[in-house]
Amino acid sequence: ITPALFTDVFIARAHASHKGSFGDVTVIGGAAGMSGAVLLAARMSAMAGAGRVFAAFAAAPPAFDPVHPELMCRDATAIELHQGAVVIGPGLGNARAAHDLVARALSSHLPLVLDSDALNLVAQEYGLQQRLARRRAPSLLTPHPAEAARLIGSATSQVQDNRLSVAAELAARFNACVIDR
Repeated sequence: ITPALFTDVFIARAHASHKGSFGDVTVIGGAAGMSGAVLLAARMSAMAGAGRVFAAFAAAPPAFDPVHPELMCRDATAIELHQGAVVIGPGLGNARAAHDLVARALSSHLPLVLDSDALNLVAQEYGLQQRLARRRAPSLLTPHPAEAARLIGSATSQVQDNRLSVAAELAARFNACVIDR
């Protein structure tokens, strides 16, 4: 992979543009003791070019991120999901409140990335699986082999032996794109 492969993607930004010109990303997660997961994902969203980035914490949000003060730290239960894209799962935990946040994200009309704890919660509950499969907006799943195994109800070794076919099975089952990592 070389930078030359991405010349069509990286377009110079207009002089009069601002953060509102480049889309919103809301990253939801960060249960008690896990705020770093949300901050890492939010920071990378900003560095990848998102305009406004909301870091929404399941636990009490910090006032700001001292490394990237441009991130907007919010309470996940109060964040509005009406524009942009949503990433849910980093450090989210498995409490009832986390389940409710996943259900809310699955019900949104926004493009959605499900990662880590969000995938584990989906694997645990048929109702969340049905919501994911019925979504009309784009969904992206990022399971590591153990999470993929939980989602299909198999052993991690079976996933490791058939990574691409498991990714295809997950994509078909949940009407989503799947990154095999």
